[in-house]
Amino acid sequence: MQNFIIDLALDVIEDPIAFGQELDHVVGVVEHGLFNQMVDKVIVAGRDGVQILTSKKAN
Repeated sequence: MQNFIIDLALDVIEDPIAFGQELDHVVGVVEHGLFNQMVDKVIVAGRDGVQILTSKKAN
């Protein structure tokens, strides 16, 4: 048996909760990397430096 890790380059995901739920129901998909409703803060590093994004609901 083989397992595969697939990376997707997507534009904006309009409804990440619905997209995550859809992935949860795809046969063979074990896990995805969408952390919907699990975090209040995200640290993003890129060419322009580091950004800290905080959920509006966390405030």
